[in-house]
Amino acid sequence: MSEEQARNLLAEAGKLAKPGMLGFGGRKYDEAADVCKKAANIYKMLKKGSEAGDAFVKAADFYLLCGSKHEAATCYIDAANCHRKTSAAGAVQCLSKAVAFYAEEGRWSMAARQQKEIAEIYEKELDLDNAIEAYQKAADFYEGENSVQSANQCLLQVGLFSAQKEKYERAIKIFDQLATTCLDNNLTKWNFRDHALRATLCHLCNTDIVAANRALEKYSGLEPAFATSRECKMLDSIIKAVEGHDAESFTNSVADYDSANKLDAWKSSILLRIKNSIKGGEEAQLT
Repeated sequence: MSEEQARNLLAEAGKLAKPGMLGFGGRKYDEAADVCKKAANIYKMLKKGSEAGDAFVKAADFYLLCGSKHEAATCYIDAANCHRKTSAAGAVQCLSKAVAFYAEEGRWSMAARQQKEIAEIYEKELDLDNAIEAYQKAADFYEGENSVQSANQCLLQVGLFSAQKEKYERAIKIFDQLATTCLDNNLTKWNFRDHALRATLCHLCNTDIVAANRALEKYSGLEPAFATSRECKMLDSIIKAVEGHDAESFTNSVADYDSANKLDAWKSSILLRIKNSIKGGEEAQLT
């Protein structure tokens, strides 16, 4: 197999799609699409991702011309997989076309799956603003299919990234929603402490001590076991430290918690923001 073979196949597809070659109710478009797919697979074998992706897009376009939308969507997904290593924008563009088709057909699960792929591409590219909106859209699709667990996984990413971008109100709303709804299912109840912790930390990042105290009371009321948890004890201690502008007490409370429950990167960065607000400077470091 060679690039020349692939180019020849694409040229053949072009001839099949010429007006004078149609006949038989547009059957030549189907043939042209199939030939483009053969070219794309040759490029894949040669590890020419960009060229393979472009060939799959041509196949998709031909399928659309003869009304084969499902086949077109599949080709767009194949094209996206080829483009991912060379062009994030190209991959997103192809996946978006597939999502549009699945949404139009009411195939919410397929639309959600591809929309989540888009979100993950943006996340990998550190484009958090677009990742937030893509994950939110994926969550909406999953909810349309009553896939609550998958929807919540996407919403969690929306909350985490929103907080990173200092969109605390949106993050709080999502973490609070997740904390409340996870209590309805025995399989997800164990997530409650984490969601409650994140929501309350965001209140503190938002410099709203009153709301943080109210959140702590609310979550203790919703889940009695939370009131005696390490998370609740740490939150109570750091809220008091923030109120008293006591950075040392804040650090000690965080260190005590971290010794028993290792903090992840997100929580560490959020706690550092809160500590910096106490000290009034950016030089503070969690220990």
